[in-house]
Amino acid sequence: MDEVPRRLYRPVWLPLHRRRTVRDRQRPPSVSFAEACDQALNADDTFTVIATALEAATRQQQGWGRPAQLPAAKRNFVGSQGEMNRLVKVLHGDEHSRAVPVVVVNGPPGVGKTALVVQAAQRAVSDGYFADGRLFVNLLGPGRGAAAEPFGVLGYLLRALGAPAECTPADLDQRAATFRSALHGRELLLVLDNAADTQQILPLLPGSPGCTVVVTSRSRLPGLISLAGAVTLALPELSRREAALLIRSVIGDVRADADADADADADTAAVASPANAVVISRWRWSWLPSTS
Repeated sequence: MDEVPRRLYRPVWLPLHRRRTVRDRQRPPSVSFAEACDQALNADDTFTVIATALEAATRQQQGWGRPAQLPAAKRNFVGSQGEMNRLVKVLHGDEHSRAVPVVVVNGPPGVGKTALVVQAAQRAVSDGYFADGRLFVNLLGPGRGAAAEPFGVLGYLLRALGAPAECTPADLDQRAATFRSALHGRELLLVLDNAADTQQILPLLPGSPGCTVVVTSRSRLPGLISLAGAVTLALPELSRREAALLIRSVIGDVRADADADADADADTAAVASPANAVVISRWRWSWLPSTS
């Protein structure tokens, strides 16, 4: 490859599996890839306009929805960098594998499982992954109420993908098969939050290797490890340093320095959870005099 193409190739970055699908004409170039081409080639929005029109026509023809259901990332997210890096690596995928990546992020209530997953997922989306959509479902896992049934969850997911009601089967196995068919050939992220057990998850798993599934649960879900080859990420409690950073990110450096009990709050938060640390910080903040 001569020098000019090398200079152009570097800034127009796209994950290898997506470059391959474009090259092999399995799908048109994505809008994000077209935007990168416009920027690298100083082409204004020439490629972006074309890619946008192609994408709209393709989705209209195939009846696709493009769900974007991820919650917003937390502004005060701190800690768990090792787990974050491991999760981002899984989300970026393995181009040589034909299996659907499944990750279980487990830990006690309030430790920050959902916040970690959303943070990593939003980063992956910014990097150009999961252009066909992001689905997010609260499975209402262990707790006082009943956990969500897979039958109802599949109906919700199919509607989110644009399937008409008359195409939603009345049988669980057929719904699961229809869901897998709807995801075939698509690059989509499915986040299943607050899962109760493995049996709740199995009917919801895609069959297309372009999809990735992330599950949060209080349990490691060992059945999902053996049956779906899931990778587990155990989320630890905050360290004292991480708790102190979280408190400062909530109330600000000036108020934290003025608060004689900030260190005690950090100790309390370190053995509690990020959610409780935020509550502690905001309670302390409400009693501190204004520094303005």
